[in-house]
Amino acid sequence: MTIKNIQKEKLAVDRCMKHLEVVNVEPKIRQLVSMYMTSIYREAYEEGFSDAEQVKVHSSSK
Repeated sequence: MTIKNIQKEKLAVDRCMKHLEVVNVEPKIRQLVSMYMTSIYREAYEEGFSDAEQVKVHSSSK
């Protein structure tokens, strides 16, 4: 992941954590949500990166 993507990930997770704090979600639940969101964000990034690489390979072979 690039620095820019890590910053976007942190921003997204931080925003969610602020919302969970506003609605008084317990700290342990917020921690679980944070870990889950980070995992989902990274999986989506890797999947998108992989898809982009496949598109490059297919378009360069034409």
